[in-house]
Amino acid sequence: MSNHIHLLLRQIKDVGITRFMRKVGAGYGRYFNTKYKRKGYVFQNRFRSVCIENNKQLVVIFNYIHANPISLVEPNWKENGIRNSNKAIKFLNDYKWSSYCDYIGVKNFSSVTKRDFMLEFLDGPKGCEESLGNWIEYKKALGQSKNLFLE
Repeated sequence: MSNHIHLLLRQIKDVGITRFMRKVGAGYGRYFNTKYKRKGYVFQNRFRSVCIENNKQLVVIFNYIHANPISLVEPNWKENGIRNSNKAIKFLNDYKWSSYCDYIGVKNFSSVTKRDFMLEFLDGPKGCEESLGNWIEYKKALGQSKNLFLE
């Protein structure tokens, strides 16, 4: 995304994610601002975290993160639903700035991400692909149902 990132992180040490994100924000921010001779924040907002409480929430977060780039081809899909699920899925399969391709078995950033836990949890690359595909179809159906209500 042009102004923010989404990460699914597993905390190993107390406040480890906060420290990691501080380093990402400060380190990358300094690098980016120096390289492009600019000042100010690089990312849209401050770091925000959500503690995942259960398996259902973990699947939703996984799908949300990997579907987020759809807004580049279907603006406002989160509010209005997805119009063309095939186009959205094809876009995500080709979008190189995500770990999604690595999850479905297409090497992209395989050395940057650790996917073993989610791959096992979702029953491998096919399970990851099915999970996101089902979520996209659900979002498409939600968008279509908006037209069914009478005023």
